[in-house]
Amino acid sequence: MRSRLLLVLLTACILLPALTGAATLENTDVDDYRIQVVANGVALSPGVIYGGSSLYDVCDVNCQIRLLKTGQTISVQPGDYIIIDNGIMKRKED
Repeated sequence: MRSRLLLVLLTACILLPALTGAATLENTDVDDYRIQVVANGVALSPGVIYGGSSLYDVCDVNCQIRLLKTGQTISVQPGDYIIIDNGIMKRKED
């Protein structure tokens, strides 16, 4: 019984990150935005999210996304869906 429970818990720990997935960033504006991702305290090379597009698997854990034009920064967790709307980042409400 104990070994079966341990096996179930181990399987759940392995599959849970796969179910939550990494964060998604969607730009609903027509304008392009330069962004920078800071993961685990390390700033990655700046990139661009084009108008009307989405970036998938932006980061897995412990990161922030910064809009370089405005300086707005948002903390992101796995599974978050972030939207840029009128130049402002916010979490998508389900």
